[in-house]
Amino acid sequence: MRILFHFMGGLITCALCAGVPSALAAPPLPAPAMKLTVPAGSGEVHEDGRVSPQEIRRYRFDLKSGRELHLRLLSSDTRPVFQLLGPDGVPIYDSHSGASGPEYDGLTDASGTYEIRVFLLRAQTAQSAPAPFTLSLMLD
Repeated sequence: MRILFHFMGGLITCALCAGVPSALAAPPLPAPAMKLTVPAGSGEVHEDGRVSPQEIRRYRFDLKSGRELHLRLLSSDTRPVFQLLGPDGVPIYDSHSGASGPEYDGLTDASGTYEIRVFLLRAQTAQSAPAPFTLSLMLD
């Protein structure tokens, strides 16, 4: 058995990796980011999608600082999780380790482009079927 690892733009073949748990397989590959249009005032945006193992769905949107942001990830499947990144690229929230689960409520600290990444945890990717989800973004 050969396993391919995605590493800094290249692939490395590991011929000695037979029997390595799938949790150590290559990290998910990000898809191109989809731009979400956020209403200027209060409003809501819903985006339906599907995410497969070894895949990251990316959504970007622009916000001013001081906005109240509400994110929800809804799914009939328990595998999808999300991560919110600030304009500096630093994670603000991870739904798989956050106390509130697949939702986030908070004020934006900085103006700029935020990013949401939807993916499946590696420990839950043994099931190869894609997982459906609805991403809900609300502003107050």
